[in-house]
Amino acid sequence: GEGRPLEPVERSADDLGHLADSIVRAGALLAARAARRDRPRLALLAAIVDSSDDAIVSSGIDGLITSWNAAAEAIYGYSATEAVGQHAEFILEADRRSDEAMILRAFVASQGSNGSSASMHHQTVQRRKDGTTFPASVMFSAIRADDGALIGTSSIARDITERLRAEAELSSRLAELERANQYLETFTYSVSHDLRAPLRGLAGFTAALMEDCGDALGADGRDYAERIQAASGRMAALIDDLLQLSRLWR
Repeated sequence: GEGRPLEPVERSADDLGHLADSIVRAGALLAARAARRDRPRLALLAAIVDSSDDAIVSSGIDGLITSWNAAAEAIYGYSATEAVGQHAEFILEADRRSDEAMILRAFVASQGSNGSSASMHHQTVQRRKDGTTFPASVMFSAIRADDGALIGTSSIARDITERLRAEAELSSRLAELERANQYLETFTYSVSHDLRAPLRGLAGFTAALMEDCGDALGADGRDYAERIQAASGRMAALIDDLLQLSRLWR
């Protein structure tokens, strides 16, 4: 016979409940699988952070510290218990906090919500728990949720006191070397002008002596005169070599 029109079948509350439960269980199962898949990677990351010699600190968008590794404890003197929950600016001198806040805000603004992974590096001065300060090299990076939303920042800080001291010492040594080169240049030009004239005179008079009085000198006298000329030539060559060496050092 003529068919009856299809009518929607009403689901009972129990059916909807079972469906909701199934969705929740499926979501939990997927999350568990993802956790098992990511566990080795997260364990490796945690090991790297814990073993790093650099202070690695993460903060939320509000600036409150959420993690503080062992190196941060050693560098700043605060335990993780003391640091977590504090605002990240607490390791800065009071007169630097506004400038650092501007730098951090500019970094966060540059990240936006486009999933950018760019980092920012700068140098600053940080403060330890005992009140002493030190120069630090700091790298900011973005922390993002699975959907790419910015949820915080991480910073990697390194005490660069020894590096700056080494750079200053190197700069001082280079300045000393430059002064030494200038002294050497002055000396070589002095040698060139002050010794060349006597050498030329010595060689010239020896040649004239051999030419005008060669017979009277005898064999021994001529031999001595020839030795004087040869020594004068060698001395002139040494002066030329010294001048050439000074030009290579400039």
